[in-house]
Amino acid sequence: LPMKRNEKIKSRSKPHVYIPPEKIDMIFARFTEGSSDYIPLLLGYRCGLRLGEAFGLTWNCIDFKKKTLTVNKQVQWDEKTQSWYFTAPKYDSFRTIEIDDELVAIFARLRDKQLKAKTYYAELYTELCEGDKRAINAKEGTPIELVCIRENGTYIQPRTMQHTASIIHHKMNYPEFTFHSLRHTHATILAENDVPPKYVQERLGHKDIYTTLKFYQHLTKKISDSEIRRQGEIAAQKVLQRVRKKSGVGNVPIVIALYKQAPDDSLVGGTFFAYSKNNGNTISSWRKLNYKNVVLPKASAATTNSSDQTDDDSFSNFKSQIQSFFPNLSGVTAQAQYENGTLSGMHITVTTQFYSQSEITSFTQYITRAAKKYLPNGIPIDIKIQSDSEIQAVVYRNAGSDNFQSHIFDSY
Repeated sequence: LPMKRNEKIKSRSKPHVYIPPEKIDMIFARFTEGSSDYIPLLLGYRCGLRLGEAFGLTWNCIDFKKKTLTVNKQVQWDEKTQSWYFTAPKYDSFRTIEIDDELVAIFARLRDKQLKAKTYYAELYTELCEGDKRAINAKEGTPIELVCIRENGTYIQPRTMQHTASIIHHKMNYPEFTFHSLRHTHATILAENDVPPKYVQERLGHKDIYTTLKFYQHLTKKISDSEIRRQGEIAAQKVLQRVRKKSGVGNVPIVIALYKQAPDDSLVGGTFFAYSKNNGNTISSWRKLNYKNVVLPKASAATTNSSDQTDDDSFSNFKSQIQSFFPNLSGVTAQAQYENGTLSGMHITVTTQFYSQSEITSFTQYITRAAKKYLPNGIPIDIKIQSDSEIQAVVYRNAGSDNFQSHIFDSY
């Protein structure tokens, strides 16, 4: 019987990772066809099934002629009855997916092997049933034919994957492995091969499209700028045509911009890199946008402002002054925007802890004076002064203005 679950141990102690091809080859070289681990691993990697879905698969869910696999249940462990039972798949993600000829052949060989074993074992063969409350047992209920069974018909339960994972972690020196990472890898491979997100969502049974799009977001690191632009232009043309079909739009000019998302580990957001203004149904031309976002302070600064002093030095001087006035600051950072190589705006965040309204007022007034003295001229700047829990004050200057204005929120 499975060991009693330790409720204090979280089921997801490791992040899901992409398993590279050489590791996949290593895993399937160790757990080959015919082993009890092979089919569950294959269902995760080649079909994107969750652990409970793989071990809940029955033969009536595989259509050899249509080359499809239907996911209509999963298995879960009932601590009270000490038994495995069927339930609906996670998020009620009932689905039928396509499988290729190689998988069909593998399943056909397994099915033939199991039928021969059933004949060989005869009365010693274990007939599994779905009993009361959909529990899997070998005594009573509706006969079922599970795919993941041993030669004598007994059930191969999901917790066998704990032993499999232990071998991969320690004997094969790949501690990052989890069963769910097989599913993660399946989704990533689909995304890398330009499979539409909606298809991937339906194939994997994701709760929503946003979960699926995560597999596409990290791919922006691998796609060239020219490919990003090409794909963006294709999408923009479709958007333009759809908007034009809406009632009342007519020939109203429609502006569409292309945006490049920042990498996941970036501290600044992405940027728009092109736009097009359109009066008809076809995008005729694009205008280049040269925007860049930079976090300040930075290790080195090459961009200079009108006073022949680097923007980074200007911000560093401002930061030093306010830290001298109020040493308890938790952090002072800025996001600077550049257009065509020239500083065009700055967002500054100052985080600290205040103990009275008078402290906030005094500090805000000092920042207003320091900003005018040390920060670059002629550009819009906003400074957000906050504690750990809420915004306390804002200091701002509009484009073309010389003076800063402030507003203090009444929080005390």
